[in-house]
Amino acid sequence: MNFRSTVKWNYSSALILISCMTVMLSCSKSKETPADNQVLPIPVPANKNADTNLDNSLFLKLVNDIRTKGCDCKQPDGGVTKMPPVPVLTWSNDLATISKTHSDDMEKKNYFDHMDTEGRDPGQRMTAAGYLWSAYAENIAKGQQTENEAFNSWIHSDHGHCQNIMSANIKEMGVARSAGNGNYWTQLFGTRR
Repeated sequence: MNFRSTVKWNYSSALILISCMTVMLSCSKSKETPADNQVLPIPVPANKNADTNLDNSLFLKLVNDIRTKGCDCKQPDGGVTKMPPVPVLTWSNDLATISKTHSDDMEKKNYFDHMDTEGRDPGQRMTAAGYLWSAYAENIAKGQQTENEAFNSWIHSDHGHCQNIMSANIKEMGVARSAGNGNYWTQLFGTRR
């Protein structure tokens, strides 16, 4: 059995249809996206927007330079995991602020852990701060004096820090250093829901 749909058109119906289509097309948003392998410059907010106690632009550049090249991440057993190039990250003032809070808390309360003194892991701290995530990762460090030292300690670590930096599941990053002399560093990565 064949089915056919029959539509009768008249001049009024055609005008109404054309008017509706024009309105719908003029209200739609076109979203141009760059090619997957195209690297675009990323605007980085000034440090005054998120009190990170470091150079946000430099840290984001260090991370994105290695992400666009790919690298070999060390494993605890002495092996190496080849990490392919992945898309660049954008800076998140939200993640930087959450990182700063954790870095300052670790220094003030003299502990060094991904869990804070209230027993919250990074994901729970992010959620409590209003960052609704679908993926996250965290790196922490202590004692490094500069952005380069902190970055190099993570990228050459054999404890998963390098894999966090190179994760293709992550879209944003924020980093902060504690305000005191202890140089506690927290680097949070996230992808919003």
